[in-house]
Amino acid sequence: MPGEIERQLSEGEGAPPGEQRSEAEDAAARREREALFLDKASQLFNSTLQLAFVFQLVARMATEVLGDSCTINLVEEGNVHVTPVATYHPDPEARRLRSQVMRDNPIRIGDPSSVVGLAAANGRPYLIKDALREGPLKNAERLSIQSLLAVPIILKGKILGVLATSITSLSRQFTAADLRLATALADRAALAIENSRLYEQERELRRRMEDMNHRLTESLEQLKLSQRQLLQAEKLASLGSLSAGVAHEILNPLTVISGRLQLLLLKSGIPPDLQRAYRLLLDQVDRIKRICDGMLHFARQKEPRFQPVDLNANLTQTLSLLASELRLRNITVHTAFDPEVPYIVADEGQLRQVFLNLLTNAMDAMPGGGSLRLATQKGEPVQVMVADTGCGIPPEDLPKVFDPFFSTKQMGTGLGLAVSHGIIQSHRGTIRVESVQREGTTVVIELPSHA
Repeated sequence: MPGEIERQLSEGEGAPPGEQRSEAEDAAARREREALFLDKASQLFNSTLQLAFVFQLVARMATEVLGDSCTINLVEEGNVHVTPVATYHPDPEARRLRSQVMRDNPIRIGDPSSVVGLAAANGRPYLIKDALREGPLKNAERLSIQSLLAVPIILKGKILGVLATSITSLSRQFTAADLRLATALADRAALAIENSRLYEQERELRRRMEDMNHRLTESLEQLKLSQRQLLQAEKLASLGSLSAGVAHEILNPLTVISGRLQLLLLKSGIPPDLQRAYRLLLDQVDRIKRICDGMLHFARQKEPRFQPVDLNANLTQTLSLLASELRLRNITVHTAFDPEVPYIVADEGQLRQVFLNLLTNAMDAMPGGGSLRLATQKGEPVQVMVADTGCGIPPEDLPKVFDPFFSTKQMGTGLGLAVSHGIIQSHRGTIRVESVQREGTTVVIELPSHA
């Protein structure tokens, strides 16, 4: 069993006056060295708030002035063993051996065969001059320990850990002065450990707050997006009902006008300039009819018929429908279809309608030719990207691109993107447009990979 603290402070009693003066001078010099050492230790401890670095500093500094090696052991709540967190020995191989022994032979708090375990339990320091004689001490023989100090690291009455330093040489042993110095070092280490822990706690709290703020911001943005989508859906529903009625009212007289114009063109003896006027009127009537047809289509959007859809194949098939037109317009197509994109649950026909509209818009934006890029990317949600190198959309027009009847094209109806937006929404997806004038436009669609 280890003995209690050995108080050997009477060295030199009864010595001649000259020797007493010499010993007093040596003691004063030693106290000065210790004071300088402790001051240096405090400065180093205050220079960092990284807990792991503090442990290494304590172990290394204890080795510089006390023993051959030092291990810092923590007492952690809920753990029946001390936790070695830092070991220092000038020889890397010896350091590795000590670390391995500590891992393989954990010290139980209160273990009577270990001064570290006892110090961790009762908060008392232990000085063992002759480890082999006063033993058995746990791990002492395997690590060739001859003399041992185990000093508790205590702050505000709470045992934080144990500083254990040892000597393997037979030429010297720990003294009461070494114990006092180790205790002073442990006291300073306790403050450094507490400061580091407070810093770590504050940093973790700040990280959690930042994470919470980030999630709140995301939730707020998602809420705003949902509100915008709801308003858009309500607006589209109202416009759909209105469009159907207006289209029917316009189509009826248009049919009459178209028929009369065609009859007039069949008459003989009509002057050429009048024939040109009739044909121009007939062209405009046809354009109005196309607009009305678009309005009716917009109003009659069907509920999607969901089934497994190969997204890459759908895009490839849609591209093939426009292949000749793309060549005629001198547009180069680049595809980057992710082969790992899963089948998605969607209405195949409605998705093809969306892709066809986006590709047509891209072609119209590049009348002089250009580059068209299509890409897919796996994930949740699955992503589809259609990018062109066309004229782009003015920044002030971007917020309006999904509004019904809004178009930047001279002959556009302004219903293509509105219909596409409605289809993607019915698939519980999102569609967004990014554009830079004179550089091009990118449309990104995100779709859930499951129903």
